[in-house]
Amino acid sequence: MATEEHTPPITSVKVQDGRLVRITYADGVTAVADVTPLLHGPIFSAVRTDESLFAQATVDELGALMWPDDSAIAPETLRELVLSRCVV
Repeated sequence: MATEEHTPPITSVKVQDGRLVRITYADGVTAVADVTPLLHGPIFSAVRTDESLFAQATVDELGALMWPDDSAIAPETLRELVLSRCVV
């Protein structure tokens, strides 16, 4: 029987320059990611254009990256972005 992989929740976030965030997952993985490619669609319009709003990123109770306007990025989505940018 195959076991479904579960992406651990994000436990901390620190906003850096531009649209970079330093995130840490519950499994200890830490990465810096440019989330610009994920900020598309109307839900992210304010976060995409307002640097002060972007700087207020937090982690919600489900371990997602979230902003005060209720826009959010799931930990799985952010992990995929981080892994796609890795060079071996």
